[in-house]
This record gives sequence, C-alpha cells and structure tokens, in this order.
Amino acid sequence: MFRLAAKGQANNIRMLAVRGLAQLDLAAASEQAASLLAESTAEVDSSETLLAFLDRKDGSETLAAALSKHKLNVDVAKKTLRYMYSIGRSDPALSAVLSEAAGVATDPPPPTQEEVAQIGQDVLAKGDAARGEGIFRRADLSCQRCHAINRAGGQVGPDLSAIGRDSPIDYVVNSILNPNLAVKELYVTKVFLLDTGKILTGVVVDRDDNRVLVRDSQSKTVTIATADIEDEAEGKSLMPQGLTKFLTRDEVLDLARFIYELGKPGPFEARKTPSINLWRIMTAPPDELTKEVPHLEHIRQLVLNSAADQWISAYSKFSGALPLNELRSGNQATVKIIQGEIQINEAGKLKFQVRSTEPWQIWLNDQPQTNSADFEAMLATGRHKLTVRIELSDRLNPELQVDVVRPADSQVQFEVGSGS
Repeated sequence: MFRLAAKGQANNIRMLAVRGLAQLDLAAASEQAASLLAESTAEVDSSETLLAFLDRKDGSETLAAALSKHKLNVDVAKKTLRYMYSIGRSDPALSAVLSEAAGVATDPPPPTQEEVAQIGQDVLAKGDAARGEGIFRRADLSCQRCHAINRAGGQVGPDLSAIGRDSPIDYVVNSILNPNLAVKELYVTKVFLLDTGKILTGVVVDRDDNRVLVRDSQSKTVTIATADIEDEAEGKSLMPQGLTKFLTRDEVLDLARFIYELGKPGPFEARKTPSINLWRIMTAPPDELTKEVPHLEHIRQLVLNSAADQWISAYSKFSGALPLNELRSGNQATVKIIQGEIQINEAGKLKFQVRSTEPWQIWLNDQPQTNSADFEAMLATGRHKLTVRIELSDRLNPELQVDVVRPADSQVQFEVGSGS
C-alpha cells in the first residue's frame, strides 16, 4: 500500500492507494495525499481522496498539517476547497490551508446584528431575485443539494419554496451568513464516531435500539448499527459557515433577495399548475438513442430498463422551466435523454403541456406520444415515467417545461416526482 501510494506511480493508482492507506496509517496517507495534490492539476478529480480524510477522526487536521508543507496549484486549491464546502464541511485547519493556497479570504466571522440589518436594507434596495436564482443553482455552492424548491432538491435542509412568505429579511440574511444561529430541530445534525475510526455527519431520520438512519449531505440515507457507534455529538448546520466567501457582495445580495421572494406574490409565488421539477438526465446515452429517433424496443431496453447509476438529477427553475444549457458543454449542439416521473394515486385522465425551444420526442412509459404540445393519457394507479429525447441546438438559452394538468372531466389524483 505504501509503495503504491508513493511518488512515481500513476495518479489513479496513487489515489486509490492513498484512500486505502488512510484507513491504516493516517499520518503516512496525509503525506502522500499532500504530495499528490501538490503535483495535480485542476482537471484531476481528487474529491474521493479528500473524502477519505474527512471521514476519519482527526483526518482533516492531519491532512492540513501535511498540506502546509507544500505549494498547491491555485486552481487545485480552489477546486478542493469548493468540494469540501459542497458536502457541508468547513473544517477550520483544512479550510485555512486551502484558502491561503487558493488566494481567497479565510472564513469571515458571523455578522453582527447591526451588520445584518444593513445588509438586509441593501438586499431590498439592490438585490435582484432573478439573478439570485442563478446563483442558487450554481454547482459550486450546492444549494440544491441540500434544499428543495417545489419539492425538487436535497432533503437535508428545509424546503425553501415559501420561506419568504413568512420570514423577515434579517432572518434570511442570517440563514445565509450565519447558518448555525438558529437550526430547526428537524435539521440539527449529529456527528457519529464509529468503532472503525470513521466519522459520519448527518440528520437523524429514524432510530431504534439496533440502528440509526442518517441522511448525509448528499441526501443519501445511511444505516448505522448502534453497536458500531463509539461516540455521538451534536453537530452544526450542514450548510457550512463561510460558504459565501465564494461570492461577491452583490451576489450575496441577489441570493438573499431570491430567497426572500420565495412564496411572495409575484414571479416566485406558489404555482397553481404543477410542473415536472425533478428530472433525471442519462449521463452517457448510447448511439441507438441519440443518432436518430429510437425504436420502441430501444426505449424499453436502454431507457426503461436502465440502471439507476446511469442517471443524474437536474432541477427546473421556480417557473417550471428546465435550463437545458446546464446540461451541455458551452453552446455545443447535442442530444439528451431526460426523464420525469408522475405518481398516480387515483386512476384517470391526465393532460401534459410541453413547452420547449428545441425539437423533442416523448414517450409516456413505453408509448410514443404525438409531437403535439398538448396531449392526454388515461393512467392507472402507480408510478409512470415520461421520457423526453431532446435535440439541443447551439441556442444560447434553450429550455424545456412540462406542465401536468388534471382535465375538468377527470377524477385523477396525482403527484409529480419529488426528491433529490
């Protein structure tokens, strides 16, 4: 293991070996990980290597000490720092070392209430909610990994769909800049030290004498045997203090204005017509699905019978529109396979309204639908899949929106897919 983790081996081999070594000898693994990161470029994904230390008792402190002896590439440091924050960690020693290497400010102290009041006034005077929604959706902030809007998004923080309806601006500002000030009881985290030395942090979903169910920062539910728990302590908010250091002051104002407007009358009030807000995107669709409109058998075999790990999640904006430019590289034309779900609780007729800037084909379960923008279908109780093949042009801002409507003469009861 030591030999495979040492300099001279291929990077992928070293990464695997460092992760294994971290379970056996934390100090030695930290030295090799620091050397590896110092030699890396921003194109190398070192997230799993970092996670191996964040998951261990004293792991982040030991890695920080080793990293302090090396000079990191600025972009590598930024990328590593952003990943750490994106999974709800802002360990002080590691954050300080990476922040210095990245050339960004260390975590600022929480604002005073006088500062909060002034920021709140600036939010109302200068903040732009539309721009703020774009900031909320940024991958490097991972807001959607923890928070749902319109029932689509992470489940480790509160749903924000209507937070602005009842929350004063000071509360919103504090929630962003000082997330540990007032954590709702449902979202108080627990830190578990296991007898293997591994650390797991998350929100307790359920527990009994034999096991604890914990939802982590990735919205994954992990089962821990009670007998494996060596120690347990109350943690902080999974939204790390200092996350906004990646934002300019104007971006903070815009983000706060977006959250403050959620649920209020206007463009961010509750929508009367539900849309599909949670989509699954096929990560590497085979040629049979992209080169031309696929045969029905291809839809059955390659889409409906595909494995869960072939898909990643994407979320519509508050308006219900899915920004398709987030699914491609630049403005490059491409074909995407996208899927949403509808749960039918009482059988009946349901209407779908498709709005897209791009050419599309749709299958409801394994049945192709006409290319009419509106179509209806009789649906039995149970879960149904709506698959969209969409041909993205080089258009600057392509979008797809599918609204789901109960016709006046139908008794259907339904829910659009929710979750992360």
